[in-house]
Amino acid sequence: GVQTCALPIFEFAADELVGTSTTVKVQPGLAVRLEVVAHGTTAVAGEVFQEAVRVVLVDVGNSQTPTAGVEIEATDEVTNKIIATAVTSELGEAVFDELVISRAGEHTISFSASGLAGDVTRVTVLPASASGVEFVDAPPNVLTSGAMPFEPPVLRLVDRFGNSVKKAGVEVTA
Repeated sequence: GVQTCALPIFEFAADELVGTSTTVKVQPGLAVRLEVVAHGTTAVAGEVFQEAVRVVLVDVGNSQTPTAGVEIEATDEVTNKIIATAVTSELGEAVFDELVISRAGEHTISFSASGLAGDVTRVTVLPASASGVEFVDAPPNVLTSGAMPFEPPVLRLVDRFGNSVKKAGVEVTA
């Protein structure tokens, strides 16, 4: 926003250096880039991020630029898909408060807007609660009489999105 500062002014008067000051208002320039100013570092698969991501417009002097109506896209770089869009307020700030990612793991989210340099944030998406099991190594479909017994199947717990869930002490019965 607009900032006020005092500028010193010096002049010589009768062989003395005399100082005064004047007040000037410094207004931000045109936006040249985006800056992520608030974000969480973890989220749960399939759930809205607990902390909204805030992105602001910034000028060449790193001042926030109060410009409304700029559309900003959030792209998950793991899937290369746009996961949300938001529009800046009159303060030059866009709030992404409905971000959801379903794939567990490390994600980089890039923010972009036409004509502006973008910014990124990183988030670790944890698996949701376990909701099923999957075979990692399944037993054979057909057994030959007299053949060697097969190795026991290997299973893994998964959430509703297919993400592996690590949890000890879960009993699985056939």
